[in-house]
Amino acid sequence: MNLLRRSSVLLGLVVFSLIVTRIHAADTATPKQKSEIPEAGDLKLDWAWQPLIAGPLFFLSVHRSGAVHIFNRDEKSGDIKFMQSIPVAADLGRAGTHVDPYLAFSAKHILYVAGEWTHAHGDGDAIGLSWYQIDPKDGAFKKLGNIPCAAGVLYPTPDPNTLYLAAHFADQIHVIKLDPSDGKPTVAEKITGKGIGHGLQFSPDRKFAYSMGGDGTLGWLTCAPDGKLTYAGSLTLPDLKAGKDNLSLFISPEGKHVYAALFKRYDPPDTAYVALLKRDEQSGALSFGDKLPAGSMGGVGQVTFTPDGRTAYACADPEKPASGLSYIKRDPETGKLSDLTKVPGANPAAFFAYAPDTGTLYLAGTWSTKTFKIYDALKSPPTKP
Repeated sequence: MNLLRRSSVLLGLVVFSLIVTRIHAADTATPKQKSEIPEAGDLKLDWAWQPLIAGPLFFLSVHRSGAVHIFNRDEKSGDIKFMQSIPVAADLGRAGTHVDPYLAFSAKHILYVAGEWTHAHGDGDAIGLSWYQIDPKDGAFKKLGNIPCAAGVLYPTPDPNTLYLAAHFADQIHVIKLDPSDGKPTVAEKITGKGIGHGLQFSPDRKFAYSMGGDGTLGWLTCAPDGKLTYAGSLTLPDLKAGKDNLSLFISPEGKHVYAALFKRYDPPDTAYVALLKRDEQSGALSFGDKLPAGSMGGVGQVTFTPDGRTAYACADPEKPASGLSYIKRDPETGKLSDLTKVPGANPAAFFAYAPDTGTLYLAGTWSTKTFKIYDALKSPPTKP
């Protein structure tokens, strides 16, 4: 009788544990707001733009002030503390001008800033490429220089002396070489080809890069260990209307599935469908696989997967149906995606940054919020010794 009772208790504990585990798993999929940073003094947040995690440092560029804010970041908790602000627009003689600043950070503690002036100066008017030496202790900075450079978004590469710039107005990818001694950048090569220039995504082994064209097509390139890029091919999706459609491209962490969310660019941004693409691991080539239900993914910009590939975080700006922060569940075997689940109270945002090691998600804001929100999100499991 005692044995039977003990067995029942043990079974009950196991069942309870499984229920709690499932509840916890479902619960932790939804990011929970941890803190909110408002504007204060030099910390202007009138449309925060790109957040960038760099070990013990954290950077946040701002669209309307043209500044880049420098924070100290606790690598255990993910908490950040404001230190300094770089007046990038003022450094270039255009204080108060709207800027879209894009960032990259090197192992030599050099911050690179590219992008474009917007509105008053017209889209496509590049700000060039500036670089600053950053002191990781207190965020003190020193401007090192500025060179002419196309408007675009910066991406790091496995080679510490190479950056890529997705030059979206030129429909090109630029290879930027950094001087090993002082970090000075030089535009070494401009890659052209159908389906490139609008963003970059990389295969897990970093041997291939994937991009999008202004007409909504997809292109791919091979990446050498020294940063050299070679254009390899392109894919046009079914039902594409040139000049009216746009894509959001994202890759699962194991590289098994590639997704392209196709939506109308100038009409109301209803998503036509989400393309599930097949990727040849040897050649990097993409081929069309299946159409997934679009759901409410209209206008999704950035999508980032958790390391296990079962969840993805997504955001969109205020003009899109997917505005705000959301998460998507994914079947790692089939690649099928669930519909977006909105995170209550999240800012509409163009970008976010996700640190799986601390389970921290940093969400930029817009002109309407003037705040910057930090969330607890899914954390990577501990690495086995």
